Amino acid sequence: MAEPDLCDCIMEEFRCFHCKKYLSVSPIAILPDGNSLCGICSSSAKETYKELVFEDFLKTLLYPCKFKDRGCKERLKFGEAQDHEGNCCYHPFMCPVFPYCTWQGSVAEMLNHFYNCHSNIIAKQMTFKLAVYDNDQSGFRLACVDGANAILKYYYNVSTGNLQYHIYNLNPDVQEIKVKIGLLNDADMDYGFYLKGDPLSLFNESFYKDFSEIPNSKTLALHNLFPVLNNPNYVRINITLQIVKSDENEKHKYDKDSKQFVDYDLIKDLKCSMCLGLLFPPVYRNPTSDSAICFYCHTRFTEECELNEDIIERVSETNFPCHWRGCETIKSEVNLVDHELSCKLRMLYPV
Repeated sequence: MAEPDLCDCIMEEFRCFHCKKYLSVSPIAILPDGNSLCGICSSSAKETYKELVFEDFLKTLLYPCKFKDRGCKERLKFGEAQDHEGNCCYHPFMCPVFPYCTWQGSVAEMLNHFYNCHSNIIAKQMTFKLAVYDNDQSGFRLACVDGANAILKYYYNVSTGNLQYHIYNLNPDVQEIKVKIGLLNDADMDYGFYLKGDPLSLFNESFYKDFSEIPNSKTLALHNLFPVLNNPNYVRINITLQIVKSDENEKHKYDKDSKQFVDYDLIKDLKCSMCLGLLFPPVYRNPTSDSAICFYCHTRFTEECELNEDIIERVSETNFPCHWRGCETIKSEVNLVDHELSCKLRMLYPV
């Protein structure tokens, strides 16, 4: 049975007596004077009673988002408001430059604000430099290129050598953005490589919180990568964005017998435990921890590394995209290593 979508004037009757929000969170409580409390406010009330029939009725309704006056047209089922409103693209946020800027507005309005008031910090890619052995470092970067608009928040802990970061999408109309993370020795750009970033989340209030409170924030163990980068004093990090085109979205739909088939759902979670790059055969076991390592990292060990047959079997039925930035070559596992070693777009690893 479809939920009744009542007009807003009627829905105004179903608001919490205390917080004035809609009665869309369980458990609903009734005060002695007959007024109703939502599930959040009822937890602190003393003399209340439940009216289960009334709550069952409320569960059949569709509720407007509290940001409807700002343009949100979503109608929410009972219990959905908290999750939706925390990530609603019409949610008003403080300017990320706060406290130096006191502007407030929605994600949809934020980009125009940046262009009008902070155009000096807009770039086509997110680039910053870390002093590897200096103090802890943090900040944010904004990138806007061809409709791919995002903001990066990062924190580097010098004592652990870990880089925490999270990238937020600033364009609610764009669902999928391809992210590439470049790690370079700032003094010698021949030492470097690129990693594929994870999907972006829409900008939300977690941006203003500590990393311990940001769901799905990423941690990059830079200290494991310093030898690969020739032990630099400064690491330059470049993050580039690109909207995934419709034909790219269809890649995973190729028939498995096709030479162009790449099982991205399978390989996105298979990363080398040392360099965090994409794993593809041949895959080896780290002789010190038994974790999976890639072809390049296994050459750093003087002792012989065993092949990791378990993972090789998992990926034996798919092709792989070339590791190097800008190359669109897709090869089978047998041919990929030879291709990458001779790829014209290859950024050399140190020997």
